[in-house]
Amino acid sequence: MSFIHEALKRSDRARRMLGASRLEPADATLSVPRRARWVPWIVALLLANLALLAWFSWHAFAPQILQDSPQHLGGEVRSLQREAATTDAVDSQPSLRSGADPGAVPALDTLPADVQARLPPLHLDAHAWSEDPAQRFVIIDLKRRVIGDSLDGGATLVEITADGVVIEFEGRRAKIARQ
Repeated sequence: MSFIHEALKRSDRARRMLGASRLEPADATLSVPRRARWVPWIVALLLANLALLAWFSWHAFAPQILQDSPQHLGGEVRSLQREAATTDAVDSQPSLRSGADPGAVPALDTLPADVQARLPPLHLDAHAWSEDPAQRFVIIDLKRRVIGDSLDGGATLVEITADGVVIEFEGRRAKIARQ
């Protein structure tokens, strides 16, 4: 038995001299590191935060989106590109043709050249008209506008008609027709 004991002592000394580490217990390799136990909790917390953020965002912006939707307006929202492809509504109504009604508002391009030079270009992007004036709106230069809003350059949106808008600039009224 001393022969075996001596062999174990030599083996232990050799291991110490070579710097070999002790053998780890077999169950230590099977245990999950402490850091890895927190990963599922962090993922669950992040998913819960994402769900709350989505819920709050929906409730903050949904009323505004639904309020501006065409179904809520009760009127009609038309695509200007689609309207350009069809016949012009103004030509089909004799009372709205230029020259037919002496009290009609002149078109924007018929204003004097000096007034047109002071007025910045205005582009009518979308037009939503309803029987109820409170539900009418237009999008001019990519901004939603309603009756009474100030436009770029000092013009004011005076009226939203079925076939365009009427603006007032320096005491003169002019009409921007839908295209």
